[in-house]
Amino acid sequence: MLQTCHLQPRGKTLATGQDLLQAFKKDPSLVPRAACPQSVYFLLGLDNFKQAWNTWLGPGLQACEYNVGNILDKYINYPDIL
Repeated sequence: MLQTCHLQPRGKTLATGQDLLQAFKKDPSLVPRAACPQSVYFLLGLDNFKQAWNTWLGPGLQACEYNVGNILDKYINYPDIL
């Protein structure tokens, strides 16, 4: 399901939503539209995002050597620490 990654940043951390959007701009294949057409709806709600993160987005970013670490815990599951 994951395609070959064309991104260059080795170990780059995604600190903001803008960083995530830049990753999509650099490599649109991060969203597996052909293999999973409903993946384009991952930004419509928090539940959609979490499901996408756990199934294809998180693993796809890791395959592209992004350091995603505990992004869900830091920004979504425990937002009070922001």
